[in-house]
Amino acid sequence: MNFATGNGRENNTYQAAKGHGARIQLEGLSKFYGTVGANRNVDLDISPGEILTLLGPSGSGNTTALMMIAGFAIPTSGDIRINGQSIV
Repeated sequence: MNFATGNGRENNTYQAAKGHGARIQLEGLSKFYGTVGANRNVDLDISPGEILTLLGPSGSGNTTALMMIAGFAIPTSGDIRINGQSIV
């Protein structure tokens, strides 16, 4: 992704953020509440400095995914890795 200004150069904010932060990987991540699946087999790889937006209607599992990444909800299955280290 290249956030360019009118002169073709990368935006300073994006340039400063590139390469900083953590790599976040979700592999086969699922969360079920009884028989209801909030997230099913989610795979995601977010690079350091990458900006990501989760979009979807109410009840689509966005908040559940973020709660699992933050450690407030335990996945039913799958793995979450921060900089290669599993946090599940």
